[in-house]
Amino acid sequence: MNHKYDIDWIAGWIICQRLGVMQGSKVIGKQSLRFLPIVGWCWIFTESIFLRRVWESDRETLVKDFRKVLANYPKNYFFNVKILFLFFFKIIFFFLIYLVFTLL
Repeated sequence: MNHKYDIDWIAGWIICQRLGVMQGSKVIGKQSLRFLPIVGWCWIFTESIFLRRVWESDRETLVKDFRKVLANYPKNYFFNVKILFLFFFKIIFFFLIYLVFTLL
């Protein structure tokens, strides 16, 4: 397991949801997770990316799936660098608050 405590990914999930960035999220998980009842099946239907942890085959999978995601991205979508900067500033700010409260 990559995370020592469940609170790690739950806090990240809640912060991203509060910031409004969860609408276009993708799950990247191990190949074996697709066979989990309910959760794995939901990830299959949301077109999640499953990896084998072997770089030679995973590289092709990532390139293929990211191209599919980018092909569905709106062509004339306005993207503002200022909004991106504010978004990353919020993430860093909430992460620092999270660290302060967990270390106390």
